[in-house]
Amino acid sequence: MAPRESLSPIQIARLSLVRFGANLLIILTTGVLNRLLMVEGKMPAIWVSFVLSLQNFACPLAICTGYISDTLPIAGRRRVPYIILWTLVTCAMVPLMPIICFRMLQGPLYFGLAVVMLLTFGLGVKASNLLISALLADRLEGEARGSVLTFIWGMAIFGQVVGGAIFAWFLPVYDIANPADQRDLLVLFIVAPVAVVLLTLFGTFGLEKRRQATKSMRLKYGLVDALRAVFVNPHARMFFVFLAIADFSFFGQQYILEAFGGHVFEGPVGETTSYNYFYGGGVLISMTCMGCVMNLIPNVNKRRVLIGGCLTGAVSFAMLTAAAGLSETRLVFLAVFILGLGKGIYNVGLAFMIMELVDRKIGGLLLGMWGAIGGLAVALGEFSGGAIHDGAYALTAQQTTSYAVVFGVELVGMCVCVFFLLRFSMSGYRERLNRELSVVFTEEGDEP
Repeated sequence: MAPRESLSPIQIARLSLVRFGANLLIILTTGVLNRLLMVEGKMPAIWVSFVLSLQNFACPLAICTGYISDTLPIAGRRRVPYIILWTLVTCAMVPLMPIICFRMLQGPLYFGLAVVMLLTFGLGVKASNLLISALLADRLEGEARGSVLTFIWGMAIFGQVVGGAIFAWFLPVYDIANPADQRDLLVLFIVAPVAVVLLTLFGTFGLEKRRQATKSMRLKYGLVDALRAVFVNPHARMFFVFLAIADFSFFGQQYILEAFGGHVFEGPVGETTSYNYFYGGGVLISMTCMGCVMNLIPNVNKRRVLIGGCLTGAVSFAMLTAAAGLSETRLVFLAVFILGLGKGIYNVGLAFMIMELVDRKIGGLLLGMWGAIGGLAVALGEFSGGAIHDGAYALTAQQTTSYAVVFGVELVGMCVCVFFLLRFSMSGYRERLNRELSVVFTEEGDEP
């Protein structure tokens, strides 16, 4: 077996720029475009949330991208060429978004183009992100994996904070009939992806050496058998159910939060976009603090960390529900910040748990499973937020009540997550999974 190489702090910092850039692009859809379509464009929330959530409905294909990366190296490299390829695919979609999305309800052609565009964008983001995690699994050992992934996730959230601040400054108000505002929006959606491509090339340069042995891993029984080996594990099923409910609940407000500020509090675009850096700031603070705790204190119970994240999320959704009923805008900013704290705690616990369970020989496949299930749950949550809002509004004709119903559903979801975590055994998950996978997978040649 080939000797294992690590990553230097400078290499880790450069790699984190790839995730930083990806989140700059995500903010364009979750913090800018969604608000403009629903408030200024007056489109129904259900249609906007459906189309924008398609970027996560593409996540099941992440299983295939991870499997291909494991088994089909490009020029002797399993990860970096695919990271660059998928980033280019992602960035090619971004300049089309404001052109197509504002016209998507004008006919089936524009709607179909919007669907294809968001699916492709989402697949590119998810594939490049999971391959970064797979690269970490290739190059790092044990607890170092979770620590570095936490740092890279933190940089991704920092990209969200920076993106929210830059975009709020660049586009403080938007008049859909003003040609100057339309031009500024297009410039924003062109410059951002170009910057992300440059960050990705710089961040990945020289991170993966060419290997002579390219036949790294073959499956005895095929991809379907590998998936079956995972899901016969009762602990795996419980963990993935928890993961699905948690991601669904954490993202139910994703595409309606800015619209909530616009409809209920009549806040301008710049103010509602600023929710992103209150949320991102909370994530960064909690990820930094919890990451230090996980690194300084050995054998921290990762399940308890996840429970803490879910309970903090439940508090934030209770506050958002109250803010909707009281029409108290200051409570929204505090609730969004606390939501960020909860999501950060959840991220750290999940990063350490997932990276401890991943076998580097099949890292792309296992991380693809995680990405597929989590991404599909995120997509369902994003879409359901708009659908629940519109359904509640049709019944009550009250914006405050409609948004409160969405936040209440997320609150219940967080509580259900705690129930599943209390029943989950990490050691049982790992032992059964390793036993099942040892039957399915076989290695050919040196592991790259």
